Amino acid sequence: PTPVPTPRAKGGPPVPPPLTFDAPMAFRWTKDFDENGILYYMGTNGGIKSWRNPQSLGKVRLFSSPVGFGKLEDLVGNQVVNLRTTNEPDSFFGVDLISRKIVLEGYCLRNRNSTSHVVMTWELQASNDDQVWITLDARDFALPGRSEGHRLRQGGATAYYEIIRRPEQEQVGYRLFRVIQRGKNSSGSFNLVLSGIEFYGLAVEGSFP
Repeated sequence: PTPVPTPRAKGGPPVPPPLTFDAPMAFRWTKDFDENGILYYMGTNGGIKSWRNPQSLGKVRLFSSPVGFGKLEDLVGNQVVNLRTTNEPDSFFGVDLISRKIVLEGYCLRNRNSTSHVVMTWELQASNDDQVWITLDARDFALPGRSEGHRLRQGGATAYYEIIRRPEQEQVGYRLFRVIQRGKNSSGSFNLVLSGIEFYGLAVEGSFP
């Protein structure tokens, strides 16, 4: 992430300046699930400690439709695991940044160590109130001729997806994000199967990490 100057309060520890759209902290993708991700930054307390799951540190809250297998905290973990929802339409996994907001520029997904039940059609949505959800990205690899370009088809595979923001989204930060599956997976069921997620973009509000 791009460093932000940290002025020192008189007689106290450094006090980070407030994040704004004019003075954000940038988290730029260079490779999938690298050390530039927002969740990695939280899990390492700003890169100064050994990584721990940001959910267990209280940095994020996770939410989902009913989980059929695995632990929800594995969504923001760093291992290839088998995490899946139950077999219900519009299944989803989500991350709440709590008091923080980001302008999302891209995200990474990781498949479990299997070539079955791969997510094929999904939307990445954002919200600030858990009521109104805005679709920032939509992918459909179930369309004829599209599946060959789907990088998550292999076991343990990862992929980065860039967000193409509309002009009205340039100055909007969000704290809630979810991946919602639209349609069936590669095995013909509604189970959403993922093994990890990471976010990249501009931190514009709240305390990071």
